Amino acid sequence: MVTYMYTNAQTRMTTPKISTSNRHKKFLSTLIKWYRNAKTRHHLEDLPDYLLDDIGVSRQDAKQEINKPFWK
Repeated sequence: MVTYMYTNAQTRMTTPKISTSNRHKKFLSTLIKWYRNAKTRHHLEDLPDYLLDDIGVSRQDAKQEINKPFWK
C-alpha cells in the first residue's frame, strides 16, 4: 500500500512514500530496462547500413550507442 504525504496543502501535490514492495518493483523495473538496453543495442549492431539510413542513424552513431554500458 502506498501512502501519500502532502507537500503543499494548496495544490495538493503529493509525494509517495516508497514502501518495500515499491522498492522491489523499482529494482525489477531497472533490471528490465538494463536488459532492454543491452538487447536493443545488440539488434542495432546487426542492422545493415540501409536500415540505419532509414531510421536516420549513421554507422558511427550506432557504434557510439552500441559501446555504451547497459545501465546508460
